[in-house]
Amino acid sequence: MIRNMKFPWFNKKGVKNSIIRDKDNNVIVVANKDIESYLGVFSPATITNNVVTLFNEISEVAFPVMAIANRITNGRFQLKDSKTDAVIYNNESINKFLSRPNPLQTFNEFIQQIEIYKLVTGQSFVYSNTGDFIDPKMRWKMTDEYVVLPSQDVQIIYNQRVKLLSAQNVTDIIEKFRFSGGNSQVDISPSNILYLKDTSIGRGCDHIGGMSRLERLKYPLSNLISVYEARNAIYVKRGAIGAIVSNVKDDSGYVPLTPREKEQLLEDYQSTYGLSIEKHPTMISTLPIGFVRFNLSIQELQPFDETLLDAITIAGAYNVPAVLIPRKDQSTFSNQDTAEKSLYENVVIPEANNLCSALNTFLGLENDGMYLSVSFDHIPVLQPNAKEEADVKKIISETCKSNFLAGIITLNEWIARIGSDKVNNSMYNKRIFEMSDEELNKIERFIK
Repeated sequence: MIRNMKFPWFNKKGVKNSIIRDKDNNVIVVANKDIESYLGVFSPATITNNVVTLFNEISEVAFPVMAIANRITNGRFQLKDSKTDAVIYNNESINKFLSRPNPLQTFNEFIQQIEIYKLVTGQSFVYSNTGDFIDPKMRWKMTDEYVVLPSQDVQIIYNQRVKLLSAQNVTDIIEKFRFSGGNSQVDISPSNILYLKDTSIGRGCDHIGGMSRLERLKYPLSNLISVYEARNAIYVKRGAIGAIVSNVKDDSGYVPLTPREKEQLLEDYQSTYGLSIEKHPTMISTLPIGFVRFNLSIQELQPFDETLLDAITIAGAYNVPAVLIPRKDQSTFSNQDTAEKSLYENVVIPEANNLCSALNTFLGLENDGMYLSVSFDHIPVLQPNAKEEADVKKIISETCKSNFLAGIITLNEWIARIGSDKVNNSMYNKRIFEMSDEELNKIERFIK
């Protein structure tokens, strides 16, 4: 790890050098003009750019990220009333947000980009153009544009004294977010940034910022890139597949072919033998020769097995089931639907709910008795099997019957738990011990 050494006489104004330690802990002197380039490979911006490149250029990295992000956009995002859970259709500001949060994106594109940046870089930054004089609790009413900032272009500037143990607000920890886009640099107030991140651990402020899951996959990613490079070299460069050598021996060993023998062999091969119609596929030589092979075939290298293994490891970091990974033989598994359902229930739905919760707080909806929700009930793989649904209802009904006979619940509570409408009759709101003999006789026929 490279760290600055604190020598006061070296930090005076006008000093042109800095003392630092290299990765082997050796003290070295580096010119200040070179210090930035020397430390550049270790900067968060460089690391973030690297993982963005991995996502853009390697399909095995893009697959689990897109598998999650695309399924999140399959959800139905709606505004609801906090008290009644009824859908609110006539809120013009939120309707615009759920349609087109900024001039360049639909809501689905907006949500997808938030998730892709978070899953790839470990951090996602959503900017709102809310005026500094506006209370953030009123954001949803007073803001007309929300933009996802490129994570690799955002720097977190922490306060000089971070109050981790006494912080009441994000501004007690983060002074500002610095966005460097194009030729401009803008400092943004923390109140105008929705900051979403993956978990990170470390000393100081390292655990505050998010960490990309791809940083934990150094070796699988290295193997994957090496496999692609090897396959590319075989396909493109090819190289010598082997050598034709002499089989003539003397007391000292094999005798090499003479220059004249080499010329004759090459001339015979090029003029007579080959795969075209007018040439012979098999070479017959009058010279005593043999063939020594240099290379390995694609099949012998088994790159597809290594690629699949690395893809499974990368997908595992995102909790995407291995059976969902596309395979070269297009094979599928009997538990494909189970894996798809598991991905929704264990990854997609919790992630989407967390996003809604963060948006609710950021927009200030909770202060006005509203909230954004997301539903996946319409997804085919999440639809209950008819037989399973009947079995579940039967179990629930039997449990309710036992509870009713024990005086724990009323008939209307029983009816509600099996998903039916309540009956507007006072008898149905009584426990069994509260019923008259006449009422007991009425219900006797269907509780036996």
